[in-house]
Formats: sequence, structure tokens, C-alpha cells
Amino acid sequence: MMASVLVFTIFGSWLSSLLPNAVLGGSSYIMTFIMGVRFLVSPITKTTSRMDEVEPKKRIIRSLLSGIHIGLFCGFVGAGGGVLLLITLRKAFLNAMFENGPSIAHRKLEEYERRGLLQGVITTNIDCLHTLAGSRNVAEIQGSFGFNKCLKCGQEYNDVQIWNQGKAPRCEKCGGVVGAFPVYKHIGLVEDEVRKARSFAAQAELVIIIGAQGSYGGIYYPYIRSGANIVQINPKATQFDAVAVLNIRKEADEVFCRLQ
Repeated sequence: MMASVLVFTIFGSWLSSLLPNAVLGGSSYIMTFIMGVRFLVSPITKTTSRMDEVEPKKRIIRSLLSGIHIGLFCGFVGAGGGVLLLITLRKAFLNAMFENGPSIAHRKLEEYERRGLLQGVITTNIDCLHTLAGSRNVAEIQGSFGFNKCLKCGQEYNDVQIWNQGKAPRCEKCGGVVGAFPVYKHIGLVEDEVRKARSFAAQAELVIIIGAQGSYGGIYYPYIRSGANIVQINPKATQFDAVAVLNIRKEADEVFCRLQ
């Protein structure tokens, strides 16, 4: 889906260059108004069918059509801001978070934490799926949709559920737009979360690297305790192959569904 968004954003941008500025500006206002009215009149207040229950062929078609829609709107109209952000997040990201939810691996890691077998999780993902699974000790070093603040007054709303209300979140204090950390920081780092990640790494006796392709610029990897064993779960070869005492060439869910 994201590939089709990119392609049709570029295509839509090229189309917009063929129109006079006055026409383009007018169409921007009209399209933004229409999409705004659509969400006011018919907000998304309940989940739709789970994508994993849809046939693979239909799932691909839906993803492509959604990507074409978002890409053309972004590239041609150029009406970014809250409307486009809401559409993109809901269709491409938030649906997967709240409808599909945590995977087997996410839930298994939460279970291990609850049983005292797991100290913490370090993640660069921004989808809050570890938190939604129930894990408490999670270092989200790039932030997530659980780190939010009003873009007008700075009031913080550190709860992922504000994105699951069927409408764009607004500040209760001043009515301003609430943005997530990855949006207003453009995928920056959360210093407190980085410190937490380094603390986890420094105390670990066993580090399980799941699906990661690299050490993310050395933000936490160099802090791993000397002598700690590293196990990697990844169907593909990565830079961790040489340092892992065990490389499991499987998808995470396939591995964790077999563990007790």
C-alpha cells in the first residue's frame, strides 16, 4: 500500500503542475472541505472486518486502491494537514493497530514479562502493539502513538487510545490538534526511552533480537552487557548473524506459538 501511495503522490504532483494555481487552489479548498464534512457526518466509530480474514487477492486490491486514493489526494490536491494525516493514519496504520491488534509474539512477550522471565522490550516501532498486548516495561525509543501532545498549547496526552475514538483527537484544554510524537518530532528519539533501553541492555543476560535488520545507529546495542548471549529470530540474514549464539530462520509468530 505504501508503495502505491508514493507512486501516486508523485503522479498526482505531476498532474497538479499542469493546472493554473487558481484552479489548483480552488480544488484544494473543495476537496479538503468535502473530506472534512465526510468525517464530521460519518466518523469512523467502529471497526470493520479484520484484514487477516480477507482473501489475499482482495487484500492486495484493497491496499492498492487505498494507496491510489491517498497518493492522488496528497500529490494533486496538496491538502496535507489534519485531514490527510487522519485519512493516512486510519487507512494505512491505525486500522492495523486497533483491528488486527498484537501478534502472537507480542502477547507471548507480555506473558514472559508477567511471569518474571522478561525484563523489558526495546522497540523502534511506533505502533504501541507491545503496550496494547499488556507489556509494561517497553522502551519505545522512537516514540509512538502513545506519546502525544497538543500542537497548540503543549498539553500531553500519553495514551494510545485517543487514536481509537473514531475521530482526530483534540485538546481538552484549548481545542487544538493533538499530534503523536513521530509526527511532531518527525521520527526523532525520546531521550527517557533511550535511557530505559540502555538500562535494559546493560542488565540483560540474554538478548533476543526479533526481526531487527540493524542496531539502529548504536543507540542501545553497544550497551548490551558483556557476556550476554544473543539469540536472533529472523527469516533473513542480518548484521547480527555473526554475534548471535543461535539464529532461528523463522517468523516470530511461528517461533513463539511453539513456546511454552
